[in-house]
Amino acid sequence: DTGPADTGPVDTGTTPVDTDTADTGPADTGPAHADTAAPVDTAVPDTGPVDADADGVLADEDCDDADASTGAPTLCEPCTGALTDTVWFTDASGTSTDVSSTVSGVVTWSDAGTLSFCPGTYTLEITVTASDLELEGPGGEAVTTIEGLGDEIVSLDTSVTWFAATGLSFTGGGPAITGALSGATVFLDRVYVHDNSHSDYNYAYGAGIRLSSADLEVVDSAFDANTVAASTSWPVPTSAGAAIYLEYGNLTLDNVSFSSNVASGYSVNGSLLYGGAIYVDTGDVSLVDTIVEGTTLSGYGVYGYGWFYGGAIYVVSGDLDLVDSAIYDTYVDGVIYSPRCYGAGIHVASGDVSCSSSGGDHGTWANTTSSGSCAGGGAWWESSGYRFESSGCDWGTGADDNDGSDLYASGIASYASLGDDETFTCESGACSGGTGM
Repeated sequence: DTGPADTGPVDTGTTPVDTDTADTGPADTGPAHADTAAPVDTAVPDTGPVDADADGVLADEDCDDADASTGAPTLCEPCTGALTDTVWFTDASGTSTDVSSTVSGVVTWSDAGTLSFCPGTYTLEITVTASDLELEGPGGEAVTTIEGLGDEIVSLDTSVTWFAATGLSFTGGGPAITGALSGATVFLDRVYVHDNSHSDYNYAYGAGIRLSSADLEVVDSAFDANTVAASTSWPVPTSAGAAIYLEYGNLTLDNVSFSSNVASGYSVNGSLLYGGAIYVDTGDVSLVDTIVEGTTLSGYGVYGYGWFYGGAIYVVSGDLDLVDSAIYDTYVDGVIYSPRCYGAGIHVASGDVSCSSSGGDHGTWANTTSSGSCAGGGAWWESSGYRFESSGCDWGTGADDNDGSDLYASGIASYASLGDDETFTCESGACSGGTGM
């Protein structure tokens, strides 16, 4: 190689020495940082609904999800879920027990508390001796029926002071609920009392409810096609109160309907018929938002008279208060030698009567008779010492008019020209304010 010689610095193979001054600043005294493991997921995987004791009731509805020893669900509330055809008893401590095998057929029940009937139909006659007892159908009256054996379905002993029935249908008995009590309270809520009947040679009464010495309150309920029938040759047969028969107690009805209830009497010597749907002796009667329709009072006789008192409602002694309520389409049928009709709609023998309407069709109208005539087609009222008041109530016009007079005020006059939305007052021997008064 004849090129110019390399004259660059000679590589001696040594590392350069760092001659910079050392960093003399303060030492780092902060906490040491160590790496940690990632958090552990301790959540239990969601495996869906839990039924640990496999009794058919999920844990969130089962009072003891570890116990299925009874062979039936252990329920916090009777009739939970889809449970049917089962009866539970809950005592005062809140303990529920399956009593299905006990509450069947003809039964006497003496423990205070609540009997819960799960959805289903139960053939039963029960005598209640407990001081207080409730029969309930948690599923409601449309799916829970207590069917009688042709006689009393629920008989209340004189020891009963409080009885209630809620969410149940009663049928096939006569009466459905009965009792000669001593100052008791009976409460019915969402009950359907239908197709019960009572027949007797001399005196037939109260196929639906028959009570004495008790206050009866009924709400949100219905009474349909209950019948009473008396038939004999002597004495004259008597029928009364096919749906409700109450002696010595107050009756309160709120949002209750009555339809197609029938009281009948058959005898060659005539018959006595009172209150085809409701009969109350010695007690006040209150109807609020209540309808009484299609009641029939039917009598047959060849030689004797037929007396018809209050086709739909008869009150022997007590006040009658109608608030936004109606009595209509009652039919008094007398195939009889000499029918005597005293109030095709209502009859109050002793007490004040009040009818008030806040608007709509409320009052008493279209109550008719086979004879075409009745003393008080709408109402018959004994005026002596009492008051009758109508505030905006309907008394029928045209095709909806009552047969005979609309109001027969005994001791005052008979009024046949009352129409709809009538406001009038009767007291102290005179009536005023209404059409034709």
